[in-house]
Amino acid sequence: MGPANVFWNEGVSSTSAGIDILGIRGADQAHEGRWTGGITTISARARYLTLLPWFLDEWYRRAQARGDLQHDETALTAALRRMEQIVFLATEYEARSGAPGDGRAVLGSELWEDMPAALAAGHEVTLETNRGGASLGTYVQPCIRLRLVADGRPLRVPPRGQEVAEIQGVSSQTIRS
Repeated sequence: MGPANVFWNEGVSSTSAGIDILGIRGADQAHEGRWTGGITTISARARYLTLLPWFLDEWYRRAQARGDLQHDETALTAALRRMEQIVFLATEYEARSGAPGDGRAVLGSELWEDMPAALAAGHEVTLETNRGGASLGTYVQPCIRLRLVADGRPLRVPPRGQEVAEIQGVSSQTIRS
């Protein structure tokens, strides 16, 4: 019996457990970080790079209009979780309408996979505030590197991020009309 015909890295996912067996992933990520503003994985989730500054800008504008000048991290996290669910549901709706897209590419989609079927069946769904919320932790550093968000607590939205927020806001107004 001759040697088996084995693909060069067959079984690596079950034996390496994510270990960089060639020892070059760190160099690769450092290179990507320099060239792409801190983004090391380009995917359909890139939408959060514009949603995050828009969301924060809108959040702060509404708080200021209410006269609420105290930063509330708990309320911000709850609102981000609702935003993530809306992004997921809108993406799923588009995909079911025949538009290109895949809800699995949405951050946290596994948390709310039962919601689209419930909506399609005519049921009401409640946006949850106890699950999700990864968009801030995942995308804040790329947004900071691209100068769409400024570091600190609370995070600030610098002029470049405000421009993105304004464009996003115009799009939102068009959709609502």
